[in-house]
Amino acid sequence: MCDLFGEKPRRAPRIIAHAVDVGVDFAEFKCKKCNWESGWLYVGDESNSKIRKGIPCGNCNNGDINEKSELQSRNQSETSLTVS
Repeated sequence: MCDLFGEKPRRAPRIIAHAVDVGVDFAEFKCKKCNWESGWLYVGDESNSKIRKGIPCGNCNNGDINEKSELQSRNQSETSLTVS
C-alpha cells in the first residue's frame, strides 16, 4: 500500500533470548539464533509471563543499551554494587 507520505519507518525486529532454566529466584536465558547464554540472572519478584517473554539477545542486538531488559539492567547494577 502506497501512502501519501511514503513508507512508515519501522524499528528492526529484536531477537529475543528465551528462558532455558528457571529456578526459585534465578533464570538462565539462551538465544536460539546465535546460542548466546545470559548466565544466571536474578529474577526475584518478576511474574512468570515476564520471564517467559524473554530478554533481548546481547549478541544479535549488538549489545545496544536501549535494548537491555529490566532484568539485565537490574542485575548489572546489583553486581556493580557487590563488586565495589
